[in-house]
Amino acid sequence: MVRNREQFNPSDSEKSLSKKIMALIGATAFALGAAGCSDSESYRYKEPTPDTTTSTSQESENPSSETSTDTTEPVPQEIIDKYKDINLSDLRDVLEKEKNGEEVSYSEWRATFAKFVNENLVKEDDKIPVEEYETVSSNRSNFAKDIRPVIKNNVIGIFALGSIRRDSVEYGYPFSVEEMKKIDKGVFNVITVGQAKYLLADITVYDKDKHFPYMFNVKDITDITVEEVFESTGRTYEGNPTGWISYIPDGLATGEDQCGVEKYVSMCRKTNPNVDFGPNETPDKKITTYGYATTEISTVYKVSFKDNENDELSIPFAVRAFINKDEDASDLNVPGYKQVDSRFINDDDLHITSVIAGFSILTKDDADAAFLEKDGVKVSPGAIPEVAKLLK
Repeated sequence: MVRNREQFNPSDSEKSLSKKIMALIGATAFALGAAGCSDSESYRYKEPTPDTTTSTSQESENPSSETSTDTTEPVPQEIIDKYKDINLSDLRDVLEKEKNGEEVSYSEWRATFAKFVNENLVKEDDKIPVEEYETVSSNRSNFAKDIRPVIKNNVIGIFALGSIRRDSVEYGYPFSVEEMKKIDKGVFNVITVGQAKYLLADITVYDKDKHFPYMFNVKDITDITVEEVFESTGRTYEGNPTGWISYIPDGLATGEDQCGVEKYVSMCRKTNPNVDFGPNETPDKKITTYGYATTEISTVYKVSFKDNENDELSIPFAVRAFINKDEDASDLNVPGYKQVDSRFINDDDLHITSVIAGFSILTKDDADAAFLEKDGVKVSPGAIPEVAKLLK
């Protein structure tokens, strides 16, 4: 059963949130509506059920020494069972390194997150090679095909991480709140930038008394499916088709709000003061983190999973990823806001990483926003039949 979107209504206190990050819908139940600014926020969150179970640490189940122990009731068995076959050891290892004052590099966070998702959450046919956890080795002819599985890996991981965060905040399991904050910053400081980083920070909650975005109400994080519905395609100057497009920010648009997925997403430099995902702009505060002719991989996915009530949710999601490349993999050990080199001049073998710059649910409000491309021509979600039929 797919939930009817009219079921979910926000509390009055949510009315003050910026309209640019408001179309989180409840039925197809998700994150942020971006194109334009929908006046409707009635689907931002599902009303939470009364909290009848508080958290405690279960040292026998959760080996982390930092897990909260300040409550009296046990973690519900269904939450323990949810993670019994999930290997969290690599995430715990980087937490332990940080606790001991050891440096965890950007590349290590990238590789650790990719490994966690790949080994626990991805179906066999979608797994990425172990050697691609940190960077992908490819060239101009093949990089779009080679990097797409890594981007998809990250998308699955974002939804799973939201569910883990929700459980950790509500039950202190499988991580403490402080551990969860460190994981979130370590991951999102590396794999996101711009509008995506702002949106994800804005819907992140560390207070169990506040509403959690319904997109993180995932019953089984191993059962999240992400299916490609549309992939933007471009053309070279010579007219040859490509599996990527060129992102060209408009320097004259600096006075506008660029924090919608259909906007110049690299020019969204906002942050949430209550959530630390790392900086969202360069140290010299340039107007855009990624510049002219940045290589972009943009995709519309259908994200599906069962919620905690066992209802099936299926949502169209737009993801815009930028590419960084270099001959030396160590030069890609950078945070997400740092552009190394994003243009392909020749067909030499290179090391490649991706950073998600745009991330949002698509609704009917987005139907006319032309930010995708088909054969190098701008198209809107509503003009793509396979996408249009998913818009609610």
